[in-house]
Amino acid sequence: MTTDLALAPGQILSDRYRLVRLLGKGGMGQVFLADDLLTSDSVALKSLQALGDATDRRRFEREVRALQKLHHPNIVELRELGQDGDLLFFTMDYHPGVSLEEVIEARGAVTETRELDWYLRVLIQVTDALGCLHERHLVHRDIKPANILLRVPGLDEDLPAPADWIGFDNARALLADFGLVKSRDADGSLTRTALGTPQYMAPEQIEASPAVDERSDLYSLGVLLYRLATGSLPYATLSQALSRVPARPIREFNPDLPELLESTIARLLHFEPFRRPADAREVRDLLRSVLDRKVDREGEQRVKKLAQPSFCGRTAELRKLKRWAAEAARGVGRWVTVQGDRGTGKSWLLQRSDLRSHALIESRVSYYSGRFTSRAPHGAVGELLESVLRHLQRHEGPEAAVQALGAYGRLIARLLPEHSLGDLLERCPPVEDLPELAREHLVETVVRVLTAGSEVDPRCLVLEDLHYANALDIEILRRLVLTTIHLPVLLITTYRSDAPTRLAGFEALLHEIDAEERHESIEMLPFTEIELRQMVESMFLPARAASPEFVAVLEERTDGVPLYAVHLINSLWNRRAISTTDRHWTVDPGEVRALPIPESTRSHFFLVLDELPAEDLRLLSL
Repeated sequence: MTTDLALAPGQILSDRYRLVRLLGKGGMGQVFLADDLLTSDSVALKSLQALGDATDRRRFEREVRALQKLHHPNIVELRELGQDGDLLFFTMDYHPGVSLEEVIEARGAVTETRELDWYLRVLIQVTDALGCLHERHLVHRDIKPANILLRVPGLDEDLPAPADWIGFDNARALLADFGLVKSRDADGSLTRTALGTPQYMAPEQIEASPAVDERSDLYSLGVLLYRLATGSLPYATLSQALSRVPARPIREFNPDLPELLESTIARLLHFEPFRRPADAREVRDLLRSVLDRKVDREGEQRVKKLAQPSFCGRTAELRKLKRWAAEAARGVGRWVTVQGDRGTGKSWLLQRSDLRSHALIESRVSYYSGRFTSRAPHGAVGELLESVLRHLQRHEGPEAAVQALGAYGRLIARLLPEHSLGDLLERCPPVEDLPELAREHLVETVVRVLTAGSEVDPRCLVLEDLHYANALDIEILRRLVLTTIHLPVLLITTYRSDAPTRLAGFEALLHEIDAEERHESIEMLPFTEIELRQMVESMFLPARAASPEFVAVLEERTDGVPLYAVHLINSLWNRRAISTTDRHWTVDPGEVRALPIPESTRSHFFLVLDELPAEDLRLLSL
C-alpha cells in the first residue's frame, strides 16, 4: 500500500511514473521530478496526504479535472490525476528554473527602481493567471513566492543564480502548486479547515470561514508585495493578522517607494474582503500604473460588483462566546444555547466571525462543528465524531482513535450508515447483538469519543440547527451536556425559536442544567439600523456608503432580518435597481415597492430554504 511517507526516488507509481528526485515538500504532500514512462516526458508529480473521506476525494478529483481545462501562458498545466494504493497524486508540466522565493531570499527587500520594475512585471503576469483561475470560480488558496516559478524561454540549462534573475526582462512567471485549489462554492470538511501557508493567509482563510473567495488570493498577493517592498511580512503572528490593526506602511521602510504601490498594498491587506480590490484585473491595472509611474487620482475601484456580506454587528454576543472559550481553556465547562428566528444570523455568528480562530489561537481550544439538517439524520453528531476521530488519528495515531471508540465503536455504523470511518471501525472488537442495550452503549460511545482527551485538549463543540434533531440526538445531547459541564469543554447549540415543533426533552434539559448554573443563553435579535448599514455596505464594490433612504427601506421591508435582507439585495441587484453615485449606493424606491414581500412571500421563501439540500444551505448560510 503506497503512502505519501513511503515515497522515494526510483519508485514507480501506477506502472507509469518513475520518481527521480524530491523537488520540495509542504503540509499537503511532496513534489517529485518524475519520468513519464508512457510519453518519455519529465513531469512534476505532487503526492497528496489524506484528504479525509471518499466525498472529499471525489470533490478534489472534480477540481483537478476543472484545472486540467485551464490553458494559460502563466499557469503550470496539470496533466493527469492518478492513484497508487491509498496515495492520490497529480502530475504537472515540469519547468526547470527557480521560484520567486529563491530570488527574494537571495536579494532581500527592493532597493532600486530596476529591481522593483522587474518584480512588478512578474506579478502582473501572476494577476493574469489569477484572473483566469477566478473567472472559473476557482480559488488558489496558497499564493506565495514558492508557488511562483520563473523561467526564461530557451534557457533550460546553465541557469543563472537566483540573485541574477533580475537581469532577465523576459522572465516568464508560472503559477504552480494547485494542491489546495477549490471551487469558491465548494463545501465539505476541506473548506472548513484552514488550508494554506499561514503567513500568507487572508484573515477569513485563517478562520476557515465560508467567506473565502477570490479576494483571499488577492490578500496573499498583498502579503507577497509587502515582503518585496520591506523585506519582512506585514504581521509576525496569526494573532496580529487577525487584530484588524493595519500593517506598518511600506514607505516608512523605504520613502522612495511609489505612493500608489503603498496604497495598493494597503487595500490588498485590508481585513475586510469588500475593502480590497474587486478582482485580479483591477490589481493588474494598479500594478501596471505603478510600473508606468501613473498617479492614482481617486484610488477608487472601477468595477461595480456585488459581494458576500462581511461579518458585522453582534459585538456583545461574540464577546461573551470568546470569554466562555477562554474559560473552557481554564477548565470551566459550559453549555450555551444560541436561539433566534429564522435568518437572524445564528450560523453567521459561529461561522463568519473570528470565534473559531480566537478559540484556536488565543485560547488554545480545539474547535469542532456539525449541523443537523432535515435530510440527514444525526448529521451534526456524525460530523463531530468524524472530526474528533480524524484529529486523534492525525495527532496521536490510529490506535488512539480506536481506543476512544472503545468496545462498542462498531455501533457508530448503525447511527451513521453513510459514515467514512470504516478504517477505524473495522479495528474495533465485534459487538454482540443486544437490542435492549445497543442504544445505551451507542450514546455512551458517542459521548466518550467527543470528550476523549479533553482534560489536556480543551475544546469547543458546536451543534447547529438543533430543531432538526430527533429523540436519539436529544438523548445524546443530554448525556453530552451532563458530561461536558464538568470538563474543559464549551458546548454550543443553535436552534430556531420559531421552529414549528418543540423538541421533546429539550425544555426539561434546559431546566436541569440551569439548576447547575452552567447554562448560558444568547438570543439573536434582528439587526439594528447601524448593523444593517454595515452589512449592506460590505456587499458593494466599490466601497461607498449606503444612502440613508436605502437602509431605511431595507429595514422596513425585511424587519432587519439579515438573511432576508441579503436575499432582497440580490433581487434588487439582478433587477438593476441599485446604482452608485460619487458618494452613495442608492436604490430605486419603485423597484423595492414592486417586489412582493408580504408575510406570505416571506414564509414561502423560508419553506423553499427548508427543502434545499445541506450543501446548498451552507452556500446561502449567514
